[in-house]
Amino acid sequence: MNKKNRNLSWKSNLLSDNLKIIDAIKCIDRSGLKIVLVLNRKKKFIGTITDGDIRRGMLRGLKINSPI
Repeated sequence: MNKKNRNLSWKSNLLSDNLKIIDAIKCIDRSGLKIVLVLNRKKKFIGTITDGDIRRGMLRGLKINSPI
């Protein structure tokens, strides 16, 4: 995918905390930004996830269907 097709808006990188790691991977992959912003049910910012966080987690046994 080239840069022209990527969505560079940070709003496209907002994910709910009730989703799975696979959802974060898909979000990071389709975005030009290499970070996901995690919100709770009240839409309050609670943290970030980067592709590096996911790789390190998987090396420690994190599963793709684990909650973010």
